[in-house]
Amino acid sequence: NSNAGEIRWVRLERWECELAYDEVKTHLISTSGGSLDTIFRSKSPEAVLQEAYGMLVAYNLVRELMAEAARVHNLDPELISFVEALTVIRMAARELVGADPRAQRRLTRQLLADIADCKLSRSRRHRSCPRVVRVKMTKFPLKRKHHHEEPLNFLDLVSLGLGRRAA
Repeated sequence: NSNAGEIRWVRLERWECELAYDEVKTHLISTSGGSLDTIFRSKSPEAVLQEAYGMLVAYNLVRELMAEAARVHNLDPELISFVEALTVIRMAARELVGADPRAQRRLTRQLLADIADCKLSRSRRHRSCPRVVRVKMTKFPLKRKHHHEEPLNFLDLVSLGLGRRAA
């Protein structure tokens, strides 16, 4: 069924969006690696928006470096850990700033090799969770099989005088 395939694909894409949101919120912009809330330093709404856009640009730059490292080293980009790659990039940025152009080229090649080494310990599995409804807390016991009533036969109701029989 093509609809089932499309729904599965949409779920997988949604999961990728959830992962990206987690990577931005927890690993890229939070202080102390996700242990504290993210705090915008700007005071005006426009400046906060600009700060948020800057964080999204930074996220896409990290992802671009990961994709480039995967391409150069013939890897699947999904097998590279975002958290480890971010750590490598943060450490390499210190060396890249102020380096002469020749050194920058060498450091960039080394950076891509280091990012390529940030492989996930296991391959990412395609996550698909069935949609279920959680049982709400209630003071009543759960309905069991023995609680179900037998379906009523309409003709029996009619013969008991609850309805009129056609003559």
